[in-house]
Amino acid sequence: MRAGADSRALRIGRSGTARKFGSLSRIQGRLGRWAWHEVWLAVSSPLGCPGAERDARWRMLRLLRCAPQSYRDDFCREIMNLIRSESALVWFRRDLRVDDHAALSHALRDYRKVYCLFVFDTEILEALPRRDDRRVEFIRESLVELDRGLDELSRGAGGAGSGLTVLHGAARDLVAATAFELEVDAVLCNRDYEPSAIERDADVAERLRTRGVRFIQFKDQVIFEKSEVLTQSGTPFTVFTPYKRAWLKALETQPPTPFPVAPRAAALAPGAGGGVPALQALGFEPTNLSELALPCGMSGARRLLEDFRGRIDHYKVA
Repeated sequence: MRAGADSRALRIGRSGTARKFGSLSRIQGRLGRWAWHEVWLAVSSPLGCPGAERDARWRMLRLLRCAPQSYRDDFCREIMNLIRSESALVWFRRDLRVDDHAALSHALRDYRKVYCLFVFDTEILEALPRRDDRRVEFIRESLVELDRGLDELSRGAGGAGSGLTVLHGAARDLVAATAFELEVDAVLCNRDYEPSAIERDADVAERLRTRGVRFIQFKDQVIFEKSEVLTQSGTPFTVFTPYKRAWLKALETQPPTPFPVAPRAAALAPGAGGGVPALQALGFEPTNLSELALPCGMSGARRLLEDFRGRIDHYKVA
């Protein structure tokens, strides 16, 4: 069974990979005893814990001072490869895009291999009253573009190509099962705020925890969340105008941070299965979606945004 501890040192010790042991041996042979101790501490820092990345970078800066000048580039590369974990699974939900994606960006930064998953959740689909539901078709068409976008990103970054694994069933079962099958170190996703989604995610997190797989969530679809904008007494606002003022003030001091994806996209892994299933395979029928002025996917979102930007100055009278 995969080690359940968060320490990367344990995973290095139990993985048995010649590459990791080779890197450690080369570093140990070139650095003194103190520096070797620092290397081990940096490699053992738990990924995803508060301050872990900052602590690892601080240790790297200290180590650079004692590394031979001729070896510094190789030293940095080998250490950072050791700090990065082996693989992760990014679970797409309300965020069907490859640009400025918090979970995907963090996964590509921290893991050598990143798988991408979407689940047509039967707990949601089976509750829909009609089999010709435009929402399902909209999601399906958006997934086709997302699958293509992941592959283009990977190849553009020098990778072997990638894609989206799309499954149909209960998400709480399939996400954990896929993570165990792929033997990933963590499942990453962007936070969902619906009560049913919160309950589902807690269930998934617990299933993963029992097998030593971390479940890491990120703020993505909002600018501020939960307790980030509160009254001076620390309670939620109940009147809009004071909330608006506080929100805008917070925006001045905490502007949104972009999450780059393309620079590290070579780490994207190939998708599994037969691509995005047809509507009929999901138990649904085509609708008149294509006849409506509602484009799907990332390209559709860009078109709608550009259209709105041309009308935003007249928003109050539009």
